[in-house]
Amino acid sequence: MLNKIQSSKKNADCSLSLSKLPIPFTNNKICNEGWPPYLLTSRNECIINMRSLKGEIDYLSLIDSWLQYTSNLLREIHANNFAKLIIQNYSYDLEIAIINCAYFYQQHSLNILERAYISEQKDILWSTSGKYLKRGLGLLGYYLENYDILALSTTSFQLCTDLASQFKLVQQIGVLVLSLSKLRSNMYKESKDAVLDIQSQDISTLATNSLLYGKIAIGCKDTALKCSSDNQVINATLIDYLEALSYILISLEEYRKDETGNSIGLLNLAINHLKKINPNLLLDNSILKTTKKRDKFKSIIQTKIPSKNTILPKKNNGGGLLPVLKETLDDLILPLVILLKYRYQTTNNKLTFKEIENDSIKLQALLPRGISPDLQGSKWSLDSGVFKEITIDSEKRQKVDYF
Repeated sequence: MLNKIQSSKKNADCSLSLSKLPIPFTNNKICNEGWPPYLLTSRNECIINMRSLKGEIDYLSLIDSWLQYTSNLLREIHANNFAKLIIQNYSYDLEIAIINCAYFYQQHSLNILERAYISEQKDILWSTSGKYLKRGLGLLGYYLENYDILALSTTSFQLCTDLASQFKLVQQIGVLVLSLSKLRSNMYKESKDAVLDIQSQDISTLATNSLLYGKIAIGCKDTALKCSSDNQVINATLIDYLEALSYILISLEEYRKDETGNSIGLLNLAINHLKKINPNLLLDNSILKTTKKRDKFKSIIQTKIPSKNTILPKKNNGGGLLPVLKETLDDLILPLVILLKYRYQTTNNKLTFKEIENDSIKLQALLPRGISPDLQGSKWSLDSGVFKEITIDSEKRQKVDYF
């Protein structure tokens, strides 16, 4: 029977992939022979909840059921004094439960982040999003720390390592989105109509923190390039987005220094990357030169109807952006590019008279080194038969079962 269990586990491992998360259980009944009824009930609840992964998804409910199943599996392993047969019988379900639970934490965090972008309570929501990311990364850390003891598979070990790297990228995306949210507040002020009256001095105000934000975008891109390409977050579209955003933000810094020739060159590089995302983009500053410029530009910044200036949604696995990044693109970045292109050229033609830099190598040399804040996961343990995140109170009790 043990050989059958190991064979079933080995075959299932072949399908483990970041791009295919969450992972469904196999239907092999051999694996469940002799299991306590409460454990099978908990397992079936997870299977039922997985069927709800359509439309509006309640990730907290999914987390509850999968975390409960993880807790039950660990309790059985502990109660049987880590017997080899028991561990081998439960380890495959355990690794799936931990990985799925971590994945659900990440998805819930991204949903909160999307709400945070346009919310007046952005700081609170961003903090809440980060809390769930820490929990998910902590679960992966628990898995990796106890890999040998729990006889977990090498395939899922690599999956956990890659997913942990993705968690850190998502955390950096969260920092970037918070930065863009603050830039958005400065740009739109009390209403989106306010952007129509932005003058040269207002652009300088927008540039106040652009160097810092640019470093965050560059650090985000650097992290993305180091991650496994087999996932639901990283793709060519994301890299183009981060490249474009980096050039836009550093162009603001160059404008602040009156280097409008560099600003225009950097913005042109950004536009090239945006057109890779959507070749039909219309980013002509002639929109702002007409007598009805306010009406035309207003229609761009206020409509949510798909148009040539909208990054059309795609499936994550098909090369599209995360929904929160798509929101920043349509809501902030595209209108900002049109506005900056007009203001940069107007200022250069009438005030600074700088030569426009078109050498991409020289322009790329203007980019600073990126910064990458490192996310630390929370600690998890089996405390009085319950698998939970370690809090300050539980640390003080000291009577905690560690593996």
